[in-house]
Amino acid sequence: MTTAKRTCGQCVHFRTKPRMTHSRFQPPPGGWICTGYAPHDDACAAFEELTDETKEAEMDKITINGVEYVRADSVAAPAPTGKRAVVVIDRGWIVAGDVTEENGRIYLDRAVWVFRWDDIGFDGVLNNPENPKVKLRPLSHRVDVPEGAEVFRVPVGDSWGL
Repeated sequence: MTTAKRTCGQCVHFRTKPRMTHSRFQPPPGGWICTGYAPHDDACAAFEELTDETKEAEMDKITINGVEYVRADSVAAPAPTGKRAVVVIDRGWIVAGDVTEENGRIYLDRAVWVFRWDDIGFDGVLNNPENPKVKLRPLSHRVDVPEGAEVFRVPVGDSWGL
């Protein structure tokens, strides 16, 4: 598997494993493969040891036919912009709703109670509240929570849990 590529303008060198060898005709195990037409040796500008930092930097993006691709885990998901949040309240209550703060109180409208979830963790609940392992219960009234009872909140999309 090719992990990095360097070019000196006359040939292309592919790094396959961490060992440093250079061969034009038969790729040595763990070494460099020269696919160019001119013979090169250790003095070739492209022939250099890549550090772990360099390898990581080079593999974050790749260009194929003029289109640049990046690793999916290197792109941050956009933060929700609405007022809806999942609020964890003192004593283990978890409620989601449209948040309004007034006079030391937290109000949640269009609220749902995160009653239970199985085997998917809290991040699984946040990512997919419609999972059959998540049990949500709609609340018919506005939820009123004292400001000091909030443990933390996680902003979510405007239709989360509805």
